[in-house]
Amino acid sequence: SCDQPAQLLAFDGPMLYALERDEAVFPGLEWLVGDEVSSNSLDIAEDHPDRVRYVVHPNMITIPAVGLSGPSATVGLLWDVHQRWDGSRDRPSAVFASPDRFQNQRSHLVGLFLPTVPEFVDRNQREAARPYALKAGQKLRLEAKVIADAAAKSPLAVVERWIALYGLPEPAPLPRGSYQREIEFSMLAYLQSLWMPDSKQWWTTKGNAVMSTTGRPRSYIADLMLGALMIRDEDLRRRCRTRAEEVRALVGGEPRLDAQRFPNRADLAFADPGAAAQLLAQRGPDGAWRFDADQQHDSGPFVGMDYYALGPDDAVELGTCARQAYEVLRYARIAGDQEAYQRMQDTLTLMKRFRVPRAAQVWEIPVHTPDLLAAADAVDAFVEAYRVSGDRRWLDDATLWAKRGLPFLYLWNDAEKPYLVGASIPVFGATWYRGSWFGRPVQWNGLRYASALLRLSEHDDSFPWRKLAETVIRSAIHQQEPQGENVAMWPDAISAIDGERSDWIFGPHEILLAVWKLLGRDQEPSTTIVGPRGRQLHVSTFGKIDSAAHQGTT
Repeated sequence: SCDQPAQLLAFDGPMLYALERDEAVFPGLEWLVGDEVSSNSLDIAEDHPDRVRYVVHPNMITIPAVGLSGPSATVGLLWDVHQRWDGSRDRPSAVFASPDRFQNQRSHLVGLFLPTVPEFVDRNQREAARPYALKAGQKLRLEAKVIADAAAKSPLAVVERWIALYGLPEPAPLPRGSYQREIEFSMLAYLQSLWMPDSKQWWTTKGNAVMSTTGRPRSYIADLMLGALMIRDEDLRRRCRTRAEEVRALVGGEPRLDAQRFPNRADLAFADPGAAAQLLAQRGPDGAWRFDADQQHDSGPFVGMDYYALGPDDAVELGTCARQAYEVLRYARIAGDQEAYQRMQDTLTLMKRFRVPRAAQVWEIPVHTPDLLAAADAVDAFVEAYRVSGDRRWLDDATLWAKRGLPFLYLWNDAEKPYLVGASIPVFGATWYRGSWFGRPVQWNGLRYASALLRLSEHDDSFPWRKLAETVIRSAIHQQEPQGENVAMWPDAISAIDGERSDWIFGPHEILLAVWKLLGRDQEPSTTIVGPRGRQLHVSTFGKIDSAAHQGTT
């Protein structure tokens, strides 16, 4: 405080310097290893406005906890974004520089200061462009916690400590009060906003000149059928059944939910050995699937693009392997194919060597870029390995990668943006180095992660995975259009800063799958394994198995 009025330009709060750093995580913005420096151009163009992330808009920070790990300890800074530093304003400014070349220091800096961005301070500045008028006797308060842990080897220990201190946020309240009402609401997309009455087709997506198409997806028919089973409004239930039957009559198939969800041969729809064999044939002798920089696209949005710009040919990262590993291991679990599981040992061992989730979206994202989808796919792969084998070490790996997905999630709320808590940043970088994803959640990535967490929660209770998944799912629900011609549709991306929504919008299918999984109506086949090792039976069904036993030949 001051004894007379003042024009405040800068008030530095806790400033933490670390002399040595092997790895650092600034949630939502940076994941550095080795000699990488912050605000680099490895994942975004040199001249892009988001390349320098020295002082950022506070809504770009997903978790207010920055960790730095060196050879002897992990240190970090934790704070509450909701602290009212002048009695009314919140979200203090954060500075991060590793190393702090902006102040000619070779140490690595994280700290807080006032006044705040963007009301007073411009991005990447440490002094106010518009001074804060401090009244005589008025108190300003800035608070943070410093963590120093000689036993912790990862900067994620700081994120976990933040969660232990402040707790996971509560999921945003459901806009319509219950999941049943949310399902009823989502049905309006199939009845109205996606429907083309003249051709009796649906839009698969809307707003993308290249990617938006029309058709009669059986998955939409199945969504309507299950919606009709679960909703109470009799008129809406009738409309759902009528629309489902109208399209089913055109595409064929039995008038059953399972027959539409898994058409033709259910066993091949559940787990196709041909598809698994093809994936294994594409794998290298070291167990890796690799990035193909020679790929060429003759359709879609990236025709003629040079994929060597995104990374070296044959690069191997977690994300180049994890989804394929999940697909093969899912097949092995359902089919009871122990040979396929054994052949995946090399891949699982290789995946364990990575520290940073990268390279799951290399159709447009640089190979190097930290990537939420890679973490989600790794969770799925290791959970499947545990399901098929019962080997606890794979579950430990699944838990590890689930925690490595945390820095991509917003774990604080904004009363003006109910979608923010649980929103998911897809990558710490940009599409083709130009399309920035900093401060721009992409919730279909988050839904993949949430579904993986729900699978993990069935086997591990070391962390509130289910609550975290529900927080992510509710963020997606809050991103749905509440009314109008695009009712119940949601955007490919939404800004955490000003709420701007992308023109490309999706139907509710992915949201519904996550909600139904949350409610115990999983739309994937489940497997129960019975019998002694070596003579086990894998019983898989679209229904729920309450109990199963094996005795003799029965």
